[in-house]
Amino acid sequence: MMDAARLLPLLGFGLMLLPLLWMPAGGALGTLGAKIYLFTLWLVLILLAVVLSRVLPREEEDAGDPAGPL
Repeated sequence: MMDAARLLPLLGFGLMLLPLLWMPAGGALGTLGAKIYLFTLWLVLILLAVVLSRVLPREEEDAGDPAGPL
């Protein structure tokens, strides 16, 4: 599951480049479609990050401090 959290930014970057491949040369509908796609993708990536942050086990805050809290 930690691998999914590490790959999420790379997946998002790759998916954000897709409109460059299919956007027409000067069509307004193509630009509108690309904007809708990007904002939808942005929202989905945020929701996936939230879900992954809830699913992944949390590390204990004092795991690296042998002396404990001050």
